[in-house]
Amino acid sequence: MAWPSPQLIEFCALAGFEWVLIDAEHGPIDVRTCEEMVRSAETYGIVPVVRVPTNDRTIIMQYLQVGVMGIAVPHVNSRQDAEQVVQAVKYYPQGSRYADTGAKAADYGLLKPNTELYEEANRETMIVIWVEEARAFDNLDEILKVEGIDAVNIGPSDLALSMGHPGRPDHPDVRRTIEEAKRKIVVSGKVLVGETRDAASLPALFEVGARLISTSAKHLWYFAMKDYLAKFQEYSQGLDAPKLTAGRTVA
Repeated sequence: MAWPSPQLIEFCALAGFEWVLIDAEHGPIDVRTCEEMVRSAETYGIVPVVRVPTNDRTIIMQYLQVGVMGIAVPHVNSRQDAEQVVQAVKYYPQGSRYADTGAKAADYGLLKPNTELYEEANRETMIVIWVEEARAFDNLDEILKVEGIDAVNIGPSDLALSMGHPGRPDHPDVRRTIEEAKRKIVVSGKVLVGETRDAASLPALFEVGARLISTSAKHLWYFAMKDYLAKFQEYSQGLDAPKLTAGRTVA
């Protein structure tokens, strides 16, 4: 969900989705807007995860403070990058997250002692990373050794760009790199994230071992609307109806 809309979070929950990825990297979602989207997620019982704009500990902390239950970080290209994510998300002894227990995520520090809050946050906060550049795949073995990383997503479009095949995530070299990376992720014990635009590609994702599945809200709605309009055209052919133009109706 790259659109800054608490209401659309509620729609996703009402439809039955278990979690929502609030995309603050590719959409105009700042921390304040994310907080409102998280409130909707909490109210309607859907798990909020945010993809932050960049691997920066201050930015990560700001999004953590509004109550997201997972942090997803793009463009993790090395073991050092992955370790930096863990340090920003986890409190001591797993990391070095700042003591921000007066924030919304900690119920403003009013209900639990800090020791309990730290332990709960370390236990319950999911960390997802994106590997999406050629150098990330060169370093994938070392990246996958980092403790604290829960799940790994692959970015085909950026990978294709970095491999010299812009707009060609289906290029054979790109596909081979992706398939080998999927195998390594599953073998490592990290959760492989699977992305799909439609239900038809789900079996293939499950077959390769993906267990955290996401889809694009914009594509779901777009294809549903296209399907509706196609059926409308089919059923309404030959019927007399007013024609709509911008601002007026004509016979």
